[in-house]
Amino acid sequence: MSSTHEVFIWTPEMDLVFISGDFFDHPVHREKEYLFKYFDSKLQRQFVRYFLLFRSPRNFTDHTGLRVQPLWLRKLRKKLNALEAAHAAAKKSFDTEKVALIEQGKYKARKHG
Repeated sequence: MSSTHEVFIWTPEMDLVFISGDFFDHPVHREKEYLFKYFDSKLQRQFVRYFLLFRSPRNFTDHTGLRVQPLWLRKLRKKLNALEAAHAAAKKSFDTEKVALIEQGKYKARKHG
C-alpha cells in the first residue's frame, strides 16, 4: 500500500479479533481518541478502528464489507500515520502546544501528494 514494501504478518490474536467481529465496535485506547477528530464519516472512523487493531488496511474491504478504493485507503492510512507521527514527535520533544493542538483536532498537517 505504500511506495516501500511493507511486510504484513497476520497473527493468531488477529484471527480471534476478526472471528469475533470485535473490530466493528472495538473501543479505541484513550490516548488515540484524538484521531476521530480528523476522520468525520462513519466509514473513516471504522477505518481508524480497524487500522489501530490490525495496523494494515490490506483486508479492510473484505473484513468490513465496505466498498473502498485502494487509493482512498492509502490516503486514509497516510493521514493517520502522519497524525500519529506528529503526535509522537511532539510528545517526545515536550512540545505541549503542538500536542494540545493535535489532541484538540486543530492541527493542520502539510499535504505531501
